[in-house]
Amino acid sequence: MLTFAASATSSRRSRKLGLNHPGVWTRCGAVPLPVPGYVMPPVTVAAAPEPVLLMAAAAAARQAEGEDLVALVRALYAERYGLSPADSLVRKALESIAG
Repeated sequence: MLTFAASATSSRRSRKLGLNHPGVWTRCGAVPLPVPGYVMPPVTVAAAPEPVLLMAAAAAARQAEGEDLVALVRALYAERYGLSPADSLVRKALESIAG
């Protein structure tokens, strides 16, 4: 499954340029995945975690539910950020999944 991460708090500049804006991916046929607690870990010691809207192609998103969605979120955190399932960011994201 191909996922897209769009900034949930995009800046005016990024919206103007269309960078990481959910509307860009929506126009390409992507839909949000139901993981409201997904955040990108801080990139520096002084930074805070950034809320991210996970999106996927509509056909794939329909398949991403229940344990499949949980496995996807765990894999994204492990592969992209090297975080274990025990990490607080991973746990909060998984807790935000309805069901």
